[in-house]
Amino acid sequence: MTRHELRVLTLNCWFDDYEQDTRAEGLRKLIIDSAADIVMLQEVVPKLVRFLAARPDIAERYMLSTAAADADQPTSAGGCDPYGVLMLVLRELGS
Repeated sequence: MTRHELRVLTLNCWFDDYEQDTRAEGLRKLIIDSAADIVMLQEVVPKLVRFLAARPDIAERYMLSTAAADADQPTSAGGCDPYGVLMLVLRELGS
Protein backbone atom coordinates (compact mmCIF):
# COMPACT_ATOMS: atom_id res chain seq x y z
CA MET A 1 0.00 0.00 0.00
CA THR A 2 1.42 3.37 -1.02
CA ARG A 3 0.99 6.33 1.34
CA HIS A 4 0.37 9.75 -0.13
CA GLU A 5 0.26 11.94 2.93
CA LEU A 6 2.44 12.75 5.89
CA ARG A 7 0.84 13.67 9.22
CA VAL A 8 2.94 16.04 11.35
CA LEU A 9 2.19 17.22 14.89
CA THR A 10 4.22 19.98 16.52
CA LEU A 11 3.74 21.28 20.06
CA ASN A 12 5.44 23.51 22.59
CA CYS A 13 5.51 21.47 25.80
CA TRP A 14 6.64 23.93 28.44
CA PHE A 15 6.65 21.50 31.36
CA ASP A 16 6.40 23.44 34.58
CA ASP A 17 6.10 21.30 37.72
CA TYR A 18 2.36 22.05 38.00
CA GLU A 19 0.39 18.85 37.22
CA GLN A 20 3.40 17.58 35.26
CA ASP A 21 2.46 13.89 35.40
CA THR A 22 -1.16 14.55 34.40
CA ARG A 23 -0.08 16.77 31.52
CA ALA A 24 2.53 14.24 30.35
CA GLU A 25 -0.14 11.55 30.22
CA GLY A 26 -2.44 13.91 28.28
CA LEU A 27 0.37 14.57 25.82
CA ARG A 28 1.00 10.83 25.39
CA LYS A 29 -2.67 10.30 24.61
CA LEU A 30 -2.72 13.22 22.18
CA ILE A 31 0.29 11.83 20.32
CA ILE A 32 -1.23 8.36 20.00
CA ASP A 33 -4.69 9.65 19.08
CA SER A 34 -3.26 11.99 16.44
CA ALA A 35 -1.77 9.07 14.50
CA ALA A 36 0.96 11.48 13.42
CA ASP A 37 3.86 10.18 11.38
CA ILE A 38 6.24 12.76 12.81
CA VAL A 39 5.88 14.54 16.16
CA MET A 40 8.08 17.52 17.00
CA LEU A 41 8.10 18.78 20.58
CA GLN A 42 9.77 21.93 21.85
CA GLU A 43 10.75 22.90 25.42
CA VAL A 44 10.95 19.27 26.47
CA VAL A 45 12.45 18.45 29.89
CA PRO A 46 14.38 15.23 30.65
CA LYS A 47 11.53 13.82 32.74
CA LEU A 48 9.18 13.99 29.73
CA VAL A 49 11.68 12.16 27.50
CA ARG A 50 11.96 9.37 30.06
CA PHE A 51 8.16 9.26 30.48
CA LEU A 52 7.49 8.92 26.74
CA ALA A 53 10.32 6.43 26.17
CA ALA A 54 8.91 4.19 28.92
CA ARG A 55 5.41 4.02 27.43
CA PRO A 56 4.98 0.87 25.31
CA ASP A 57 2.51 2.49 22.92
CA ILE A 58 5.00 5.26 22.17
CA ALA A 59 8.11 3.04 22.09
CA GLU A 60 6.50 0.48 19.78
CA ARG A 61 5.24 3.11 17.32
CA TYR A 62 7.98 5.76 17.31
CA MET A 63 11.74 6.22 17.26
CA LEU A 64 12.79 9.06 19.59
CA SER A 65 15.53 11.51 18.64
CA THR A 66 16.85 11.57 22.22
CA ALA A 67 17.29 8.35 24.18
CA ALA A 68 16.00 8.30 27.75
CA ALA A 69 19.55 7.61 28.95
CA ASP A 70 20.76 10.83 27.27
CA ALA A 71 17.89 13.08 28.36
CA ASP A 72 19.86 14.66 31.24
CA GLN A 73 22.66 15.78 28.92
CA PRO A 74 22.84 19.49 28.11
CA THR A 75 20.84 20.58 25.09
CA SER A 76 24.13 21.43 23.34
CA ALA A 77 25.15 17.76 23.68
CA GLY A 78 21.89 16.34 22.30
CA GLY A 79 20.02 16.05 25.59
CA CYS A 80 17.13 18.06 26.99
CA ASP A 81 18.61 19.79 30.04
CA PRO A 82 17.28 22.24 30.98
CA TYR A 83 14.95 22.29 27.94
CA GLY A 84 15.32 20.72 24.53
CA VAL A 85 13.55 19.42 21.48
CA LEU A 86 12.33 15.91 20.82
CA MET A 87 11.29 14.34 17.55
CA LEU A 88 9.26 11.15 17.36
CA VAL A 89 9.32 9.43 13.97
CA LEU A 90 7.02 6.60 13.00
CA ARG A 91 9.14 3.45 12.95
CA GLU A 92 7.87 2.35 9.55
CA LEU A 93 9.17 5.59 8.02
CA GLY A 94 12.66 4.74 9.20
CA SER A 95 12.72 1.31 7.60
